[in-house]
Amino acid sequence: MLTFPFVLALLPLACNLFTPVRADKAEIGAACEYAAVHLDVTTYALVTGCVPSAYCSSDNICVARTCRRDEFPYGYAEDAVLPPRCEEGYVCPDEGSGCVAQVGPGETCQVDRDDECSKADDWSDLSSSRNVNGSICLNQACQYQNVTLNSTCQIENLVFIEYTTDGNPVSDIRSRDNCRRGGYCDGTSLTCLRTLNIGESCTADKECSSYNCNADKKCAVQAHSKVTPATWVYVIVALCIVLLIAGTFGTLWYFHKKSRAEHQIMLEQYYTEQVAYRQSLFHLSQTRDSLFSLHKSSNQDSARQTLLVHSSEDDGSSPRDQNDR
Repeated sequence: MLTFPFVLALLPLACNLFTPVRADKAEIGAACEYAAVHLDVTTYALVTGCVPSAYCSSDNICVARTCRRDEFPYGYAEDAVLPPRCEEGYVCPDEGSGCVAQVGPGETCQVDRDDECSKADDWSDLSSSRNVNGSICLNQACQYQNVTLNSTCQIENLVFIEYTTDGNPVSDIRSRDNCRRGGYCDGTSLTCLRTLNIGESCTADKECSSYNCNADKKCAVQAHSKVTPATWVYVIVALCIVLLIAGTFGTLWYFHKKSRAEHQIMLEQYYTEQVAYRQSLFHLSQTRDSLFSLHKSSNQDSARQTLLVHSSEDDGSSPRDQNDR
């Protein structure tokens, strides 16, 4: 059974195990190990042990780069003075140690650096997305990518390590060869074969003219190609838009008409009530005026006599008979 003091003693070791290791890069002018310069096994990027703006010289000193490949190189401050790019016919090596002239077929080049090879005389016919000006660096040797169909070819397989969203490593094999455009080098026979069209069965991306062999082992369109919908898709989309607009206007018109009808009924009821109320007031006013205008100029007896006359008319007797009674 573990005791409490023993657990406390293990805490520093556990903290060290879960503490990330900081890989400090040597600054310009600091010492480095030239013999340790190598290519990263997952990305084939040059690892020198120096900061990105420097390289490790043969004197084991980090020296500032004197050239650059990219327009916006990595590792420089925004206000830093960037080293120049090389002129045509020259290239900047991975170290950035200075511009060097492009080399011809058979000469040494760095991994995946097709631009270090000089262009072929018929480079316009050989040029493709798989080379630079018709030249390719294959197995660290410059070659022209001009081998025709059914001819012997050379092949180079580079394994890149990629990571999924879960952090799991996945190997991506990129196969390159020196076959002319429209062909690929078969890994078994080392012979240039015709590239496959879309829909044909394949085993690797390089076998397809689109360089995309999908999960069904069929050549598919290029992964970065734009999707062009058919004409009927545009027609259906246009009809849907028109129907949507018409439906919107129709719905608005229906509810507006319904609201106006309800409002009209309310107004009619209101005006009917107002007219009835006005007529009632008018009749009341007339009745009042009639009562107050009855024989205003006659005396009280005349008024009483008038009432008697009205009463006698009702029972059929005359006022005189009423007096005799």
